[in-house]
Amino acid sequence: MILIIIMAIFNVMFIGIISIIIFNEIKKWKSIHNQILLFIICYLIIVIVHAVWQTFYEIFNFQEIFKLIDNLTVFNFFYLLLLLFATEIVLYINGWKMLYSIPLIACFFIAYGMIMNESVIVIDYYLGIVVSNAIILVLIYEGYKNESGTVFSTGIFMFLFGLGFYPNFLFPGILIKFLGSMVLLFGSFGLFERMIFIDEEREQKIKNTWIAKIVDLKE
Repeated sequence: MILIIIMAIFNVMFIGIISIIIFNEIKKWKSIHNQILLFIICYLIIVIVHAVWQTFYEIFNFQEIFKLIDNLTVFNFFYLLLLLFATEIVLYINGWKMLYSIPLIACFFIAYGMIMNESVIVIDYYLGIVVSNAIILVLIYEGYKNESGTVFSTGIFMFLFGLGFYPNFLFPGILIKFLGSMVLLFGSFGLFERMIFIDEEREQKIKNTWIAKIVDLKE
């Protein structure tokens, strides 16, 4: 019981941090209207809804697996939505306009397959793992290459968030997801740009300007 309460507390903290990030990203989106930010916001909203669902599931110790339609469970539905928005983020980052509608169509047919045949779920699960890992690697690479703390931290968050669902990580899982939310928080508020993605040329210009000012003062 104590373990469940601790997990619920961390889940609430996790939800709170993600909510702060969403509000910050919405604020940024209003000023620049970047489609990538919009998909990140949608992805994080699904993360929060799932976290709320999981918190109630653990607190009330539900044993039943809730299904939406036949074999399509609530968990699988969240999983498909997360995969949908994560894929869209990668497509928009790379500007692959011809493929923008593919994730939506693919998710529709995957969901249909899950409803019609339960055995399809296992295949889709492992396929989803491969796709998710590819998305994570692309986001981390693109974020690092373009010095975007938001994209870079989103990739790390997706990795830690997914890692937290492994069966052996039941209690540590929420701690891993909480760590991921902290990384994303730092990325959202620009700490990666200030601490890791430092523009050396710009820093050198600032340094030279200050040196010039000091020399002028001495003269």
